[in-house]
Amino acid sequence: MLLARTILTIILITGVAALLWMDHVLGIEAGFMITIFCAVVLSVREFYDLVCHKGYTPFALWGTICAGLMVLADWLGYLSYRPEMHWMGIVAFVFLGGLFVLQGWLSPRERGTVSMALTAFGIVYVWGLGHFIVRIRFYKPDVVGVWGVLLLVAVVKANDIAAYLVGRSFGRHRPFARVSPKKSWEGYLGGAVAAVVAAVVCGHLLFGMSWQLAVIFAIPVCFFGNLGDLAESVLKRDLEAKDSGVRFPGLGGVLDVIDSLLVAGPVAFYMLEQMVIMGYLA
Repeated sequence: MLLARTILTIILITGVAALLWMDHVLGIEAGFMITIFCAVVLSVREFYDLVCHKGYTPFALWGTICAGLMVLADWLGYLSYRPEMHWMGIVAFVFLGGLFVLQGWLSPRERGTVSMALTAFGIVYVWGLGHFIVRIRFYKPDVVGVWGVLLLVAVVKANDIAAYLVGRSFGRHRPFARVSPKKSWEGYLGGAVAAVVAAVVCGHLLFGMSWQLAVIFAIPVCFFGNLGDLAESVLKRDLEAKDSGVRFPGLGGVLDVIDSLLVAGPVAFYMLEQMVIMGYLA
């Protein structure tokens, strides 16, 4: 299981890196956006499956469709295709209006407010946070762009892999035993070291970034990546589930793979943005 999980994680990271490289070389974003679309739709669906397992009744089909529409609307906005249409606002209006129509007339739930709230939360949690990864991709394409996404993935996943390996081998002190009993301080320390190394190497290769700047980037991104992993653990513990799905043997579902990226994404975006504004990246 340990070997399979590590190998599969490395394969996924390599695949993302290859996709971003093709994106940069060919100058198109279709592959990246299709990947984001699939990740968002599958993760939102997994969240709805989790809450259904607990006995709640979200409007799963409607929420999943609108999550995909959110991604498409965002893409249209970045393509500047008829920006006067305000695509994201239209989809948000349709989504919320649809919820009230479903609850009021078409498919009322016994606990309608809870069902509507859970439906909306799935989109806010997955797409609301995942949107910042897309923002990195389209922010200053000649300066940040795809390389910013690659840096984010490298730092977060280096932290995830090392934290898992070190924690499994040497973990003794477990600060969050109630929420995630396998997490340990030793694992977090090992993950932080790996994240810093990944940031220094990738930051230099991709941006010519100084090691000091790379460390400044890595520490908060690593911290919030761990927080994202714990956040999903809180949800799974409350919903009495071990994993969000079974799509990746040893890793769980899509949401289990991207949970740390979701919370680290906004932090990485704002840090890269400030580095550009302050002239550290040009």
